Amino acid sequence: MKATQIRITLGLVAAVLSLSASAASASPCWSPNSTASSTLVTFKLGTSTTTCKASSVAVPAACGCVNLPSPPTFTSCTVNSSGFTFSATVTGSGTWQFCADSTTTAHLVVPPNGVTATASILGQTCKATGPVNSSANVSGAWSNTNSSLTLTNQSVSVTTSGGFPCPSATSTTMSATYTTSPAVTVTP
Repeated sequence: MKATQIRITLGLVAAVLSLSASAASASPCWSPNSTASSTLVTFKLGTSTTTCKASSVAVPAACGCVNLPSPPTFTSCTVNSSGFTFSATVTGSGTWQFCADSTTTAHLVVPPNGVTATASILGQTCKATGPVNSSANVSGAWSNTNSSLTLTNQSVSVTTSGGFPCPSATSTTMSATYTTSPAVTVTP
């Protein structure tokens, strides 16, 4: 009788532990496959601000974190430095990730050297690349109502080059609101 009770008790303990482990590892999910787009992305680097009027990235349906099929694109970019505006190029590279943390928060994982901004300012080629040495989590508020991720002043380490009059700093802040189409819903 005791051997049967022990086996039943051990079986129940194993089942409870298995359910607890499954619940602890459950991640929010989102669907359907979508494209996330922004009409304004800014990178502030010291007193200079790079602005891109369009950015987009494909986001496959998944749970937790997912590798994006390609990095975001950034177009129609300019840099305002010392009161002057110059054309700029912003390029995403490497494997970026989208992660749903909950039904109200999410983040992008930017790989090392995953974003580069280049501009010619008064004859100098100015360049900022980040994040430096390791990935950066760029976190924000997720809205199921608007199907959007809002990033506000998220810090990313950078290296800069170009000398005077190029901006110089060790970090930039990124801000954007990405809205998905078709609409995405994150569920617990």
